[in-house]
Amino acid sequence: MKFKETYYTLIGVIGVLALISIIKSILQDDTEIISERAINILKDKEKANELKKIVDKYHQSGSWDKNKLQEII
Repeated sequence: MKFKETYYTLIGVIGVLALISIIKSILQDDTEIISERAINILKDKEKANELKKIVDKYHQSGSWDKNKLQEII
């Protein structure tokens, strides 16, 4: 009987440690949604306005103006 109790306690401790590890990794996720380069482009008023025009044109025509987009980037 003592062995079963120790075994179940050990399994429980391992489970709790695994759960803590999973929660910790989720909370400390450093995934970047937007790159530094994109942030810098959006901070520059002129480039942000040019980008907005390109996106607006894409919404109307359905195709990207890749040359102008490359100039901004």
